[in-house]
Amino acid sequence: MKSLLIIHYFASILCAQEVKLDLSLRSINPFTGITSNTANAFWGVNGVLQLAALGITPLLVQSGADRETHNYLVNHQSFTPYSTPALAGAVLIPVALGGGLYTYGRMQNSSHEVAAGCAVAQATLLAFSYQTLLKSVTGRAGPRPREMTQDEVADFPFGFMRGGVFWGWPSGHMLTTTAIITSMQTMYPSNRGVQWGGYAYLTYAFASVLVHGKSSMHYLSDAVAGTLMGIAIGRSVGNGFNQKVNPATQTQVQPLLGKASGVQIQIPF
Repeated sequence: MKSLLIIHYFASILCAQEVKLDLSLRSINPFTGITSNTANAFWGVNGVLQLAALGITPLLVQSGADRETHNYLVNHQSFTPYSTPALAGAVLIPVALGGGLYTYGRMQNSSHEVAAGCAVAQATLLAFSYQTLLKSVTGRAGPRPREMTQDEVADFPFGFMRGGVFWGWPSGHMLTTTAIITSMQTMYPSNRGVQWGGYAYLTYAFASVLVHGKSSMHYLSDAVAGTLMGIAIGRSVGNGFNQKVNPATQTQVQPLLGKASGVQIQIPF
């Protein structure tokens, strides 16, 4: 179902390109800068976040944090009934938020809103592809709705498609949701609603993936890794589209007046 919705979402946006609009908007689509944005998701600060996701996983597993967190939550399930909306949001948010911003931007000829909608679409695509690739090779099985042993928790049967792509490490829900929210926070850095609302929703989603289905969805390290990777992807995509509509550097050429003569070039940063 998630895959079908994502495919339908991209198809709808691409079809909308046929509408006659301002030339400044025609160059913006969900695939704008995807190569550089993908590369930047693994470079600089974003690269550090990716490495942190990899490094913290064995720490949480071997220290027993995964096992102890899971076993505690299995026996304290009062939050479980409230976790379903967060999981549904991982499917609905890309369509509602991205599609809504994109449509509004096209109607208003607003390049920033079009870029924001496209950022959501691209962040969704990159996050979904990345988590599918990782799960296909790490093979970690999801936890069971009972207390787990340390050997069960630490089982990563690396190999192609040994554990499928729907469960395991990292948490696809956290990776995708975090990438989307972070891309929005990067596109709207001064909007307090986007900033604090995003933090609140991610906290809710994080707790939800740990307790859903009697804690049979993800371990703590799955959720932490997915969150860190999602931040890296969201930052890269958001910054990429921000630079598309609000270039960091703009060159202005103007003649000098007065005693001086010649041409003045200003490059504000």
